[in-house]
Amino acid sequence: MSAEQPSSNPEITYLRGRVRMIEEDNAFVNNENDQLREANDTLITDIGELREQLDVAERRVEFLQAELARLTALWRAAEEKLANKIVENAELSQRLEGDASTNANDNNVPSEALRNVEYKEPQR
Repeated sequence: MSAEQPSSNPEITYLRGRVRMIEEDNAFVNNENDQLREANDTLITDIGELREQLDVAERRVEFLQAELARLTALWRAAEEKLANKIVENAELSQRLEGDASTNANDNNVPSEALRNVEYKEPQR
């Protein structure tokens, strides 16, 4: 008996129709399954690429944080050094002003002594 034999039995006709419908549904489901597998493979590839990009980004952030810490430490050290030099320069300026006023006072003493001396014209 062949599968496509015409039959007058309505039950057999119904069952053949049902088999065709199930075969069509099966083909549709298989097609959808194939598409989902392809989409899944694409997503797996995308996830792998995104993980690599994330890994690179995390390493870059770590590097930049370390670089920021290094540069901040360098900046603070330079700032501290500059502050110390400013204080040192201020102290040296005060010393120089003190020495200059001491020298001026020392220089003024003889000039005041000279002011008290009477000037005599030289004899010819």
